[in-house]
Amino acid sequence: MTPAPHTASACPKPPPRPRPKASARPGALLKALAGALLLLLTAALPATARPTGYRADVPIMNRATTPVDANGRLQVCGTQLCNQHGAPVQLRGMSSHGTQWYAQCLTDASLDALAHDWRADVLRVSTYVQEGGYETDPAHFTALADRLIRQASDRGLYVIVDWHMLTPGDPMANLDRATRFFTDIASRHKDRVNVLYEIANEPSGVSWSRIKEYAERIIPVVRAQDPDAPVLVGTRAWSSFGVSEGADESEVVNDPVDASNIMYTFHFYAASHRDEYLAALSRAADRIPVFVTEFGTQNYAGEGADDFAMSQRYLDLMAQKKISWVNWNFSDDHRSGAVFTPGTCAAHGPWTGTQSLKPAGVWIRDRIRASDRTDARRPAPAPRVPARHARRGSPHGRIESTYPPSTRTAPPVVADACSEDRYTTMLAISSGSISRCSSDCGRYSRMKARCASSHGRSRSTSSWTKSSTPPVCVGPAMTEFTVTPVPAACLAKPRVTASSAVFDMP
Repeated sequence: MTPAPHTASACPKPPPRPRPKASARPGALLKALAGALLLLLTAALPATARPTGYRADVPIMNRATTPVDANGRLQVCGTQLCNQHGAPVQLRGMSSHGTQWYAQCLTDASLDALAHDWRADVLRVSTYVQEGGYETDPAHFTALADRLIRQASDRGLYVIVDWHMLTPGDPMANLDRATRFFTDIASRHKDRVNVLYEIANEPSGVSWSRIKEYAERIIPVVRAQDPDAPVLVGTRAWSSFGVSEGADESEVVNDPVDASNIMYTFHFYAASHRDEYLAALSRAADRIPVFVTEFGTQNYAGEGADDFAMSQRYLDLMAQKKISWVNWNFSDDHRSGAVFTPGTCAAHGPWTGTQSLKPAGVWIRDRIRASDRTDARRPAPAPRVPARHARRGSPHGRIESTYPPSTRTAPPVVADACSEDRYTTMLAISSGSISRCSSDCGRYSRMKARCASSHGRSRSTSSWTKSSTPPVCVGPAMTEFTVTPVPAACLAKPRVTASSAVFDMP
């Protein structure tokens, strides 16, 4: 009898839309040529430039206090994942579902929400090998992974490139495909500091020595292009350290992969994988570097009732030992493990807040937001504004919101990414956006603003005038608001409107 799959990503997925046979596809050659051309174009783009237009104002290495800017290139130090300064870090984030089925859930808007509303650190991009994935169209799926890496990078997120092999469970069966894929992807992103490579999602039915052999053949492929990126190695029995096949972590501890700057992956689904798995994770993390690249709060199929109590035990352990984790999955699949309700992706959201989330989505979003930097369960403190920028007569040198006589009620906010009651509205930036900054006399004022979330991520905007597009600062609070004098004609009414508030100029 075939054993039950260990994880949700190993379970049958909705079949992809039927494709006509080759004889009935007169446009197949044209599609293949277009895919190849897309690969060539994306390969030529520098990693730290502005290649995509995915709302990235500046290159990722120059933006202030995103997860990547705060930590830089990651490295394995001892049993920990560490930042560029050698300090242990814990990344928290989400995995995509298979991109052959749910690429429509990974849009500019949804990734904006993941980065700024969820406050995630990392996105795992899951490229299935079989099941209608990479093997059916290597050029297309390489280009798709490349696009998603760029989109996530534009938002200052770390990216795990997940080679999502499942069936067959022997990773060596897809060695040639893996060599091609990782050569293509690593060569395009070798200059980035935010990419990690997961070379075998869930090996099964094979020995640890076989998985180790595969790893020692693929890691040099990655290193030839990107010598400094961490590599994540799958473990036996659906990345359970062999527990699902009657073994334990000792086989990895006693016979590690012959490579540096690597971590070993562990997957669990809390309703199915109980104390034995939790204990194995705890023991392993004391001996070798571990990254939980996939987990769920449901059973191994990613469906059924959520076991939040057991899930929290895992999260508490991972927080204690600083084990990074990624939850499965950021899609609207019908199973309870997908965070969005069915139809959300086709309707293009809403992506922010909890309106479109299943119970598991609400739970995991809250835990991603409640990071070491900011506890999402506590209100963010009121932003501090230098006294020289405060409205005259306001207490403590802080700006007070006022509205002109003609506007007694606040204009509607532009976005709801940060509109929850956990955030202060002192600066009337409850939406986290600035829009249409203007003087009362109808001229735009030159301004420079820094919008920052309470956990320190921020983004600066440049000075702008009436002829330019107003800046958008994504973050729950604006900590600095500096306005240069308006033209003489406006001095009689030196006011500037920012989103839903009006501030007197100093």
